[in-house]
Amino acid sequence: MNATFKAENIVEAMDSTSFDCKYLGKIYPVQTQLIGRFNVYNILAAISCCSGLGMDINDIITTLPSFGNLNGRQHVIYHNERTYVIDFAHTPNALEQVL
Repeated sequence: MNATFKAENIVEAMDSTSFDCKYLGKIYPVQTQLIGRFNVYNILAAISCCSGLGMDINDIITTLPSFGNLNGRQHVIYHNERTYVIDFAHTPNALEQVL
């Protein structure tokens, strides 16, 4: 794939996602509270947009851990040794992405 920003070494957990953002031959480790592979692509798009606006990529990546999920989007609840995920997925594709 020929892209300016690439995600490599994606590691997904129930409460976080990490990956390496490859940009202009350099690797930038990314850590986020957002879960799901689709959020990796959203983050790459945000990094690309912010970079295009002149922001420093290190400043962009440093702020990412402070962003959490929106209410109703992949809200994880742990109760009585069970894990529940609440999401307003409203199309078959959206439900597949959540699962």
